[in-house]
Amino acid sequence: MLNKLYFVLLLTVPPWLVQVCKTNISWVRDRTFDDIIRVTGYSQLVTPGQNKSAIHCGLLCTSMSWCSSFFFLSATGGCILHQTVFAVPQGGQGTKGARYYRAFTAGCPKEYVFVRQERLCFKVSTSRTVFQYAYGNCSRADSQLVVLDTPGKHSAVANYVAEAYSNIFSYFIGGVRPGVVDGTRSQWSALTDPLTWLTGALVSINGPDTFWASENPSNSMGTEGCMELNSGTWNDLSCNHTRAFICERHVT
Repeated sequence: MLNKLYFVLLLTVPPWLVQVCKTNISWVRDRTFDDIIRVTGYSQLVTPGQNKSAIHCGLLCTSMSWCSSFFFLSATGGCILHQTVFAVPQGGQGTKGARYYRAFTAGCPKEYVFVRQERLCFKVSTSRTVFQYAYGNCSRADSQLVVLDTPGKHSAVANYVAEAYSNIFSYFIGGVRPGVVDGTRSQWSALTDPLTWLTGALVSINGPDTFWASENPSNSMGTEGCMELNSGTWNDLSCNHTRAFICERHVT
């Protein structure tokens, strides 16, 4: 009788819930957003007021691979699902009883930001330093300087740091010329020493997947072997300049 009942219960479980049970996504509440929602100008899905708790919103968000965060509206039982991970409540609107949750997963610690659709797990360090220290700091944390090789990754990181650290404009990212990582080179030719991501892929100079500032990469004086994210665009610069930096951790 027990086996038969168990079989009946399995048949009544909706397919999306079966898939949710196979994921390793969890949710952490960000209390700085209590009683605030962010909606305008961002990709979102609003559900009717039929959810009894944040758990229901979490299950729904988990079932959608693009969903990285959600607001639960306790007053109405509604959910607002977002692709975006918000950094600060500024720009939101007051909504009594609203609660905000972000996704995290195994391999991406809670102090990192996890963007599910991009499988991106990143952390910002606001300490200004030279490239070699930034590279080593990320490596010691089982990470690497962030590789912004897709429009989705670039947008997620650029938008987040612009919100979270509005007084910091420049960050080392994971694009270098030959010999930078091992410190064997300090001069380069723009023609024969192209920039590559730390994954080994070439950094595109033009096209839809590039975000270079005007007249860059310039390799001024043949000494610009590193890359930065500067006010949402890319720039090549001397590795001896000091910048904040962004690490990313691989998530399977």
